[in-house]
Amino acid sequence: MAADSHHSIVHARRISMTWMILCLAGAVAVGFFGIAYFNEHPAVAGAVNQNAERVFIELAQILFNPWIAGILLSAILAAVMSTLSCQLLVCSSAITEDLYKAFLRKHASQKELVWVGRVMVLVVALVAIALAANPENRVLGLVSYAWAGFGAAFGPVVLFSGDVVTHDAQRCAGGDDHRCADGYRLETVRLAGSVRNYSGLYLW
Repeated sequence: MAADSHHSIVHARRISMTWMILCLAGAVAVGFFGIAYFNEHPAVAGAVNQNAERVFIELAQILFNPWIAGILLSAILAAVMSTLSCQLLVCSSAITEDLYKAFLRKHASQKELVWVGRVMVLVVALVAIALAANPENRVLGLVSYAWAGFGAAFGPVVLFSGDVVTHDAQRCAGGDDHRCADGYRLETVRLAGSVRNYSGLYLW
């Protein structure tokens, strides 16, 4: 997205894919190491048993010096804050430009749009706080549901765009994203329950 010309796309693709492979491999390695470690040390696995997403935090605090653990935990905070600020701005801009200006106030002044954007940042932040306050919500569950809707909205359009497919068909394909995402979420819940039951039987 930040490429200065189409000639740098290939180089940028190599860098991004290499970095992504390293990040995902590290995440998978942390997960497998956490399974092995906390199975061998069940006395310190209480927090992870309640919330598996704390595995990196707990491992950093247990295995490393407090100074190193602080650096690792600050990396998590930095990633969270950078994503949070970016998403707040994106949501605020989308609501202000694509909804408020496009449908409600087509001739709104720039000053008015700035104030609406500020209010939308506050509203989106309050909604995010409400979602985070629910102890049943997990980061992976919320993110996977969001990406399911994103992929369902743009996936068919990207895959089937061309001279044969009309614009109306593309709009219909993109408009069915909520149905696909809801079905994906329900099937994920059922699958998670089945896997949990199977894994419990296996461990027993």
